[in-house]
Amino acid sequence: MNKSYLFVSGAPRSGTSAMTHALNTLSNVKIGMEIFPDSAKYKDFLPLKTAFFEGETLRAGVKLKIGDGDVDDEVRKFETAKVIGDKHPNYHRFFDAYDSEFSPCRHVFMFRNLNDVANSFAARLEDPDDSWQLNGYRAIDYWCKGASNFLAYKRANPDNVFGIQFDEIYSDDMDDCISRFTALRDALADSLDVGEIDTDAITKETTATNGVKKFKASDNFVRGRQIKPNSGK
Repeated sequence: MNKSYLFVSGAPRSGTSAMTHALNTLSNVKIGMEIFPDSAKYKDFLPLKTAFFEGETLRAGVKLKIGDGDVDDEVRKFETAKVIGDKHPNYHRFFDAYDSEFSPCRHVFMFRNLNDVANSFAARLEDPDDSWQLNGYRAIDYWCKGASNFLAYKRANPDNVFGIQFDEIYSDDMDDCISRFTALRDALADSLDVGEIDTDAITKETTATNGVKKFKASDNFVRGRQIKPNSGK
């Protein structure tokens, strides 16, 4: 089966995971959830190659991600889906490279209010049970670099990337959420056979996202309390 490719990126804490879950409710889509974990640490692992979505490389990535889960079932989803891909906040660094390597290829880039992104960084940094090491000021750097890459690529390739505002697609109005996701699905369907929307599934995913998207550290970034001395980050 000839595959099409779809990648999700955006600043960390911008809703890339939520969007990936939502896209995976489409009948012909299977997007990994950072199934190539080395890409977060080793630059020589990037950009991705089509071969990574085949054979033992795909299986190893899936197994490392889901642990004791049903690896065979997850691999089968990649094998049978018409549109496959992966999500990682940094994939926006490789828009052009992915267009050369994967054909046809499209991108979804997530935007979220910068203050919310910074506060989410801060909330995780302040959690003693979380290994997160990035403070709110690093969020600004990630956000700006991502936005700059998105805008430059969008100007040159307006039909290849879709910028999605997190707070618009994940509003408290479920009908509005479904309407906006349907609009994204229809836009993607102009070039990718993404299949049909499962309304019940997208409702479940959206409800789950709306239930956890608020966090309590919102004032801490402004006060600077989220910064850990000597964190090196």
